[in-house]
Amino acid sequence: MKKILLCLLSIICFISVNTNVKALSATIDVSCPSTATSLEEITCTVYINAKDFKLKGIQLFYTVDNGKFIEFKNNSSSVKSYTISNKGAILEAISPSTGKVEVGTIKIEMPTNDKMSLKLYDIIVTDDGDNSNIKSLDITDKSVSVRVKSNINTLKSLKVKEGNYITDFDSDKTSYSFDYDKDKITIEGSLTDSSSKVTGFKTYNLNYGINNINIVVTSESGNIRTYKISVNRLDVRDKTNTLDSLVVSDYKLSPEFNKNTKSYKVTVPTTTDKINISSTLSSSKSSYVSGFGNRTVNLKYGKNTILIKVKSESESIKTYEIIVTREDNRSSNNYLKNLNISNGEFKFDKKVNEYAVTVKNEVENINVTGEVEDSKSKVTGLGNYKLKEGINNITIKVTAETGSVRTYTLKVTRIVKNNTVIPNNNLKSLTINNYQINFDKNVVLYNITIEDEKSLEFNYETESADSSVVINGNENLKNGSVITVKVTAIDGSTKEYKFNISKNEEIKKDEPIVPHEKVQISKTRIIKLVVACISIVIIIISVIILGIINVLKKKASLWK
Repeated sequence: MKKILLCLLSIICFISVNTNVKALSATIDVSCPSTATSLEEITCTVYINAKDFKLKGIQLFYTVDNGKFIEFKNNSSSVKSYTISNKGAILEAISPSTGKVEVGTIKIEMPTNDKMSLKLYDIIVTDDGDNSNIKSLDITDKSVSVRVKSNINTLKSLKVKEGNYITDFDSDKTSYSFDYDKDKITIEGSLTDSSSKVTGFKTYNLNYGINNINIVVTSESGNIRTYKISVNRLDVRDKTNTLDSLVVSDYKLSPEFNKNTKSYKVTVPTTTDKINISSTLSSSKSSYVSGFGNRTVNLKYGKNTILIKVKSESESIKTYEIIVTREDNRSSNNYLKNLNISNGEFKFDKKVNEYAVTVKNEVENINVTGEVEDSKSKVTGLGNYKLKEGINNITIKVTAETGSVRTYTLKVTRIVKNNTVIPNNNLKSLTINNYQINFDKNVVLYNITIEDEKSLEFNYETESADSSVVINGNENLKNGSVITVKVTAIDGSTKEYKFNISKNEEIKKDEPIVPHEKVQISKTRIIKLVVACISIVIIIISVIILGIINVLKKKASLWK
């Protein structure tokens, strides 16, 4: 390496004494970032621009002020390095050329503040001549500087445009709070360092109560500081949300009106189908909630709940409730007085809702007639019906004056001609929700103990799809009720399954148990029976043990 340096220096010396040779023209350029963060490692790229000759040899020295030199690196494949140190470098272009050539890069660590300065000096370049005609050129020194980005992220001032509300401002204090009585506020201020940026200086719409405003300052280096302003908008609005009076037209409130009492009752006769509600507000600044002010209200029969809602200027709401009971003397009678058919027979009971009727195959039509028990009720479903072979369901509905509906169902079986279908009046299966029953199609009597149900839910399936099923007695169940499940086959034959009902709370302790083919016993009854059996067994065992003890005592006395 020393030989190479001596050789290059001899070339330079030769060039320096050859003063009659035409001068070369070249410049040096250094590309660095204009700014960088504290202690950041930056890279500066060095270029030589040979304007009128082919660049061959390069010598340069460098120094870093207020920063830390890390390395010089030759990144170009077209330039060969002879020597590189922390002070300078000597390089040679492998393929000499005219124009801009990247010499290498200098990596530097930035200082913590202020700026870093890089100086390139003693710069010499040579052209691509032979040893007898080498030309050289001294290039003017080159200096560049890189500024450290500012870390300052404070405000110089902070104020409210509408008045002097922030009296204790300090650039290092980041939290402020105060009361305020307007609906808008404008936050203003200035930056300590013009290179930083701020967001949040603007006008804000304020809600009543606490409003949080953030002023965010970001330094040039990216450090963030947030000034938090808590503005309490005072609520000076009127809070009155009461009534001074409340009147229901022609009727008296119970209890008597008081602005602090929120619930009232009124009873009106059945002929009153609408009432007028009127009231007055306690404050001129309050108002009614839309749809809940003074108005005329249409009444239904029974209970009607009417609400009056008063909203204060501060938007708090008080609700007054008026429960208006419209008496209902309408008839609820939805029974038929009688029900008849032109062919077939059945025994009508106004409280029985389902009937099974069988007619001959020759009967193609049937006329259903009936009469309501109350003239104020209405009936639909009466009239003439064309019958198909098999099951025909006819529904008669009676609507009471109150609107309640009772439905009577006639299941009319028209016998199939020539018995083309095998008649079958058996149930294939039957279950009762919440109760376990061991159903057998050949067993027609069952005893069931229930709790407090008013009716039971039956689920069943017939063995023949052409059979109909009618269930009666399954309403208002009590101790002693009987539910019948009647199955009618296609030929008119019937089978009736009966369920005797007992209620747990009504069973007397001394009531005898009636034997039957299948008995459904509740869990409570089973437990009682088990306990009774165990008690009997214990008594029997005790008697046996006492008997044995007496025998042993007698034998013992004989031995003595």
